[in-house]
Amino acid sequence: MKRHDFLLQPLDRSRIELIEDHELQFWTCELDCSAEHLLDAIEAVGVDAGAVGGYLAMRRDSAAPVLLTQRQTSATRPLGVNASRIWR
Repeated sequence: MKRHDFLLQPLDRSRIELIEDHELQFWTCELDCSAEHLLDAIEAVGVDAGAVGGYLAMRRDSAAPVLLTQRQTSATRPLGVNASRIWR
């Protein structure tokens, strides 16, 4: 059960309206993001809940660390990374 199950839910869940505090709490919990990230996403794509969710997912994916390829040598590998542990 999500944390927001006991929070007041918006009547129209297709649009993100942040008129009241409980709406901000609901959407940050629903989209698993901070208030700052939610506001940035709304500014970027508008108030459509699907578009905001997609934008936040895209931002999370782009922030994920990149795995090393087998062709990278020890000279190009970041310090402290053991490539043999990555490929097991």
